Amino acid sequence: MKKDELWEVYASKNPQFKGEGTVTMTVTGLRKLFDQTWEQAHAQGVKYGRAAQDVQTQTNNLFGNIFR
Repeated sequence: MKKDELWEVYASKNPQFKGEGTVTMTVTGLRKLFDQTWEQAHAQGVKYGRAAQDVQTQTNNLFGNIFR
């Protein structure tokens, strides 16, 4: 995920972020922002981790590659 894509996720869940001026955050708001960041990072990590695992499984299958 690129920086702009992550910003769009935040802005879609927090429309006040797209406005002009200053945004102040409560403790609850800061926690919500942290949780959103964690969810996005975790989802991307799981996605890329599974893709890497699939590639590794395919390339490490010596007998499968020879006897297909």
